[in-house]
Amino acid sequence: MLGACRRVLKPGVKIDFTAIVVAEDLDDGRYEAAIEAGPEHVAVDGPYGELLANVGFEVLGGTDVTRTFREASATLANGWAENERELRTLVGDEQYEERRGHRERRLAAIDDGLLQRHRFIAMAASSARATEPDQLR
Repeated sequence: MLGACRRVLKPGVKIDFTAIVVAEDLDDGRYEAAIEAGPEHVAVDGPYGELLANVGFEVLGGTDVTRTFREASATLANGWAENERELRTLVGDEQYEERRGHRERRLAAIDDGLLQRHRFIAMAASSARATEPDQLR
């Protein structure tokens, strides 16, 4: 997806986005727990700063916004619980339980430091390869 974004942007255009990421330096068991608790495609091939640089973005900055991610995830989990009867009717018991369990695992993973949310600011570079990808490690 990052490559597709870069292909359609003229050099100098900035992007600002967030991504849910697996924390760095986890042992295998904790890494697998993070993958299971995260959204689809949370596992990527390296730090986002490197991924951005590899497809032609210059990394301008970034911020850890995990605290607001945790708050939003808790609000969603609480809303799911508060509306259980209606949601079970809407999606069925099996889907309700599956989604509820995933939301609980995600909250636990955030609380355990396995999942984070980062905000990235980058600019479409004029060259094919941007520099300084370590800014967002």
